[in-house]
Amino acid sequence: MSTRNRPIRPRRALPLPLPLLMLAAVSGCVTPGGGAGPELAPAALPAYHAGDVFRYDDGREERVVAVDGDRATWETGPAFTFERSANPVMPNRVWWSATRTGTLSDLSAPETALWPLRVGNGRWFHYRYTVAARDAPDDKTFSYNQDCAVTGTQALSGPLGTFDTYVLRCHRYSRTQAFRGTRTWYYAPALGHVMMYVDTPSRANGRVRQLTAVRPSLADLAPAHRAAWSDTVQRVLETHPSGHDGAWRGPGPWRATVRPLKTFRAKAGPYCRTYRVDMVTPDRLAPALETACRDDAGVWRRLEG
Repeated sequence: MSTRNRPIRPRRALPLPLPLLMLAAVSGCVTPGGGAGPELAPAALPAYHAGDVFRYDDGREERVVAVDGDRATWETGPAFTFERSANPVMPNRVWWSATRTGTLSDLSAPETALWPLRVGNGRWFHYRYTVAARDAPDDKTFSYNQDCAVTGTQALSGPLGTFDTYVLRCHRYSRTQAFRGTRTWYYAPALGHVMMYVDTPSRANGRVRQLTAVRPSLADLAPAHRAAWSDTVQRVLETHPSGHDGAWRGPGPWRATVRPLKTFRAKAGPYCRTYRVDMVTPDRLAPALETACRDDAGVWRRLEG
């Protein structure tokens, strides 16, 4: 993990598409794209566990609900569930929404394509989706082509700090849907997850998402260790001034600090605090920016979303 705090100077380039201009406006210190960057060891596929949660700055939460080898089933809300390889550039194997279901077929590349990550790795592949809508009599099939590459590395600054990332970029296009678009993932090996991604569709304004919380599953910890962690959070939020850390130590590599950042009170409402968690697990660093409010019983309850 990089500890540099100074802004990264963008290189001179042609005018950026709107999503990257949005990125510059939001972060102020992020240089989009690939090119020269920090030297990184080859990165293996990330490991996930049921109960892991990753939250982005637009409120989107990605929650792991089941794991089968290198594949995981995710929920992004009450209305959308998908199963996918741990490789973020791969299409979802199957997905479900309130009204439709999509099923992958004819994938022409292994799900481990590009991994272990090294600059210069690349792969072109194609696949099909069959979409079934509850209110439609017939299924529809769509064909896609995707050209992916590890274009470079980047020391990326975001809400959680500065981390060294691999830059993965895929151009996707479909003649059946007259669609073209590009997604760029900034994968941070230290976090074991995508720190940021940028969508640049050909006919829309695009989208930028930055990671704001990594909440690892605590299911593998003994009940006493989970209780000690909960007690630490409660104690720090109740008694520590803003800017003063409290520490927790779990088994093996597990450890964490909690730092209150700000205390506030909504009009006629409970007292609340924003705080930062920096946790170390066997698989990843797990920083998180959180908010909790004190209920009538004196218990600090984290706000979801």
